[in-house]
Amino acid sequence: MERYKVIREIGDGTCGNVFRAYNIETNEIVLLLKR
Repeated sequence: MERYKVIREIGDGTCGNVFRAYNIETNEIVLLLKR
């Protein structure tokens, strides 16, 4: 997860936590799911 910088947690549920993050390599905003 070194290529991502977490901006904030969007939500959590039975499938895991969802985070809004910044991909340092591609300069894109992405969503990450942590189970």
